[in-house]
Amino acid sequence: MAFTIRTREQLFAVAVGMARAQEDRGIHPAAAIRFGLISALLAMAGIPQPDWVSGFRTLTQQAALRTVVGFDGKFLKPAQRSWHTRGLAYDLRVASPSFNVFALLWTALGGRDGRDFLSPDPGHLDFPIKGLEPEAAF
Repeated sequence: MAFTIRTREQLFAVAVGMARAQEDRGIHPAAAIRFGLISALLAMAGIPQPDWVSGFRTLTQQAALRTVVGFDGKFLKPAQRSWHTRGLAYDLRVASPSFNVFALLWTALGGRDGRDFLSPDPGHLDFPIKGLEPEAAF
């Protein structure tokens, strides 16, 4: 980010602005405000934002991932049920220098890090909400 955050008011304003931008991309408000807050905290500390890969996906987009070939030459195996379709998940580039810090803050705010899954999903962060289920994509 090309600006400096010096006060709590600036931090709050940036967090809310980033959250609104996430909501405009189809992200659920519960995930968007956390994303915005973490982004603002990173900016305040002078840490660059990790690279964004994806967030909200339609059911059709999620199902289409079955036709994508990964770096290993094999078809991707996306989850049958996805928080992306609820706007409650992000995929960020793990190679980004700030990914570990972002993921640590995300989990501190109640989110999950895909690296901790039984079948690890590096770069995936989600925020499940009680009473809401991920949607089946196929």
